Amino acid sequence: MQDDKTKQQENKENEETGEAVEQAEVSQQEVKEEKSKPVKIEDKKIAKLTKALEKAEEEKDAFKDSYQRTFSEFNNFKKRNQGAVGSAMKDGASDAVAQILPVLDNFERALEHAEDQKNSAFADGVSMVYKQLVDILTSMEVSEIPSLGEQFDPNVHHAIQQIEVEESEAAPNTVVMVVQKGYMLGEKILRHSMVIVSK
Repeated sequence: MQDDKTKQQENKENEETGEAVEQAEVSQQEVKEEKSKPVKIEDKKIAKLTKALEKAEEEKDAFKDSYQRTFSEFNNFKKRNQGAVGSAMKDGASDAVAQILPVLDNFERALEHAEDQKNSAFADGVSMVYKQLVDILTSMEVSEIPSLGEQFDPNVHHAIQQIEVEESEAAPNTVVMVVQKGYMLGEKILRHSMVIVSK
């Protein structure tokens, strides 16, 4: 009987030892599996990718800001440049027309002398060329400054002499004679009218 009890006890101890060994093997296997889990590697990859994404976002924002500034500066430059080009073209046109004005004066003098030869081909030719020149200047918005009989205006007139006239002929400070015509290109004065003014 004691033998039976001893055997039972030994069997019980063997079973407990077997269970303990199995549990130890299971827990060791769980630890190994835990260590070999790819979760930690994936977490590292995710962290690395998140960092790279944040850096890329910052670079994108910096490039976007740089692009917007450059685009804005270019538009401002373009506007300034258009204004400068337009101004330069107007200045060039006014310089060219100002150099043509003495030719216009000479045509007018020639026409005054050609009045004696009204039916001559020469007088007709001079008149036609003068008219053509006036038409071209008019198309370029060149206009004569009104002077004769006008009140003297120092902005558009240049008085070279002041003479006494009767009040019935002209009011004081009135243009009584135009020595040289003045012209404007749009609103810009190309040449002031040289005038004689009444006292």
